[in-house]
Amino acid sequence: MASIHTQRRWTAALLCALAAGIRAAVERKQLDLAPLRDAKLPVIFVLGGPGCGKGTQCEKIVKQYGFTHLSSGDLLRDEVSSGSERGKALNAIMEKGDLVPLEVVLDLLAEAMLKRVSTSKGFLIDGYPREQAQGVQFEQNILPCTKVFILRSPRRGDGTASPAPCQDLWARG
Repeated sequence: MASIHTQRRWTAALLCALAAGIRAAVERKQLDLAPLRDAKLPVIFVLGGPGCGKGTQCEKIVKQYGFTHLSSGDLLRDEVSSGSERGKALNAIMEKGDLVPLEVVLDLLAEAMLKRVSTSKGFLIDGYPREQAQGVQFEQNILPCTKVFILRSPRRGDGTASPAPCQDLWARG
């Protein structure tokens, strides 16, 4: 019978291997962002609380102006439902209640933007970023944001006041 110390070492080694496997499965991909940067398309962050109409307004802008609407939540759900290795790893992370690494969310956004760069007149990024650091990293890794739309709804459908969205938005120069 193995000693308790040996069992602990094996458990620790197994946990490290599992964690490394998940990280490896969702590691950042090397993407060629040149086509996206060369297109010089506008990028608009669409922010607001739940139920304030982000999706509705994005639909109208897509229809009238030919922009592409991207939701980080939809991209994550689509990746998980695809059954890909990355989707399985993301599902495992989310089932544990952990946050998906920011780099993976950025990859999903960049990949979706690259797929649509030749047919889009701009990008509406719905519900992202949720905090300043995410916006800064998006701009450093993908493209600068050209505008931020902040939608506010004084009342939800149930008559209660909506929380003020994105109170920690960064000042833009």
